[in-house]
Amino acid sequence: MPRDDGPERGFTLVEVLVALLVAALILSVVMNGAVQTKARSSLLADQRAALSLAQNRMEMLIANPELIAEAGGQDGEMGWRIEHREIARDPRGLRVLMDMQIIVTGDQGTELARLGRRILLAGKGGVLP
Repeated sequence: MPRDDGPERGFTLVEVLVALLVAALILSVVMNGAVQTKARSSLLADQRAALSLAQNRMEMLIANPELIAEAGGQDGEMGWRIEHREIARDPRGLRVLMDMQIIVTGDQGTELARLGRRILLAGKGGVLP
């Protein structure tokens, strides 16, 4: 003969659905955070590579000032360009102080890095120490 111990134990369908809803909400928040972290990590890696490219181009520019005329180029998925402006010139025209900027952009045209430096050019275009 079966025993009657009162109401059956267990979860109702509503309780199970509420628990699933709460679990789904928590999981979606965690997954959103993971996706954002991955995107930020990728952007940071791109910015590091862009800064390295800008430093390389700046060193090349200092070693060969005639490269100032080279407006820019492409290096893999990144584009770069040189912007320069004259800040000052000595009265005899023997030296020119230039503000040089190397701008590196990503494949969609977003600026990833900008490196600036002031360079003193000699009258024949050489860089002075």
